[in-house]
Amino acid sequence: DMDREWTGKGQDLGDRYFDRFLQRLRNRAVSGILGANPGVALMQPLGVMSLTVVLSPMDVSRAMGSGAGIDLSLDAEIRESPMLRQRMDASPISLATGDAGGTPGIYGTRSQGQLPMVLISAADNFVVRVAWKAAKMKAERTLAGATPEAIRKETARIAEEAIAATQPTGDPLHQSAVGREARRNGALSLLTMFSSQLSKNWNMLARSTMRASRAPTPANLSKLTYDVAVVVAANSIGASLVRQLIQQAISTVGGDDDDVKLQERLVRDMIANATGMIYGGAYLSFLADGIASGGSKTFGGPSVSPVADTMTQFFRGLIQIARSEGPKDEKFWQGMERSMVNFAALNGVPVSPYRLLRKALSEDQEKRSTTKRTPRQAAFGT
Repeated sequence: DMDREWTGKGQDLGDRYFDRFLQRLRNRAVSGILGANPGVALMQPLGVMSLTVVLSPMDVSRAMGSGAGIDLSLDAEIRESPMLRQRMDASPISLATGDAGGTPGIYGTRSQGQLPMVLISAADNFVVRVAWKAAKMKAERTLAGATPEAIRKETARIAEEAIAATQPTGDPLHQSAVGREARRNGALSLLTMFSSQLSKNWNMLARSTMRASRAPTPANLSKLTYDVAVVVAANSIGASLVRQLIQQAISTVGGDDDDVKLQERLVRDMIANATGMIYGGAYLSFLADGIASGGSKTFGGPSVSPVADTMTQFFRGLIQIARSEGPKDEKFWQGMERSMVNFAALNGVPVSPYRLLRKALSEDQEKRSTTKRTPRQAAFGT
């Protein structure tokens, strides 16, 4: 493309090449940051709560209790739906970025980067199976006495509606305007990374609010209250509990990495997750955290893009190396580690397992060390 642009045989091909470069950089960073990340995988099933915005909470609870999420025998039925079959076969990178890209195959969009993302893929399919089972329960009630074929078609329709309305999807009909634009704009896609669920949450709240405003009946107002509770409160609390569960697991191995009590960390995380529902909410969390710390912490500004953050850490490592006194200086190896880990992440190498192990081992070493470094500094080599 660059050669054709240079020779004048194409139009705007240079820009298209740059966009594709940025999209490849984004996909590699997604694989590097989310790949083999147990924390992200554990948060995926939180999407089951969002299903109750469309499906009956009782049906979803019964589906969960029946073990539908791990019932692989449901996959054959689910794959009769082209939409759900494509979702189960699609790369988790596509779901994380809102991109419907992939190599077309017999069964739809085939996986790209599947191995590093296998945990997230399994967790997402868990949600799809629960949605299918709950939808089947509703279809059997609605079409009591109908033929099995009619029930299967109704189950597929209900499950597709629930997934499209409550879960991140690459379907342009169920994406936000900025999400659709990011599919063809590499630069914009870097700014919208990991915001698919955020956009979907806003969509659920907007639909419920419009329904209540047009017909403010007790039923619609009650539904709006429930949706707000599920989308904002439940997701915030659930994500915070998962994050602190992982933190406590690390603490069991090597000690707590934060002097702040567990309850305080939970409250801080819940506030951050709730304000993260708002576009620009990262700045509200940044402001609240800075005020709460009394200016005692040294921190940078809010995250603009995971790719930008990773690149910043890579260059900080290089600067640390340059400022050190050579291989005999501890800062040299700290900078080397920081730059190499973030360079690996930018190239699609999953770094989460290394970071978790490094963090646990560093904190374990911190217990025996007399060096006055904070555990967080020991964990990340800063």
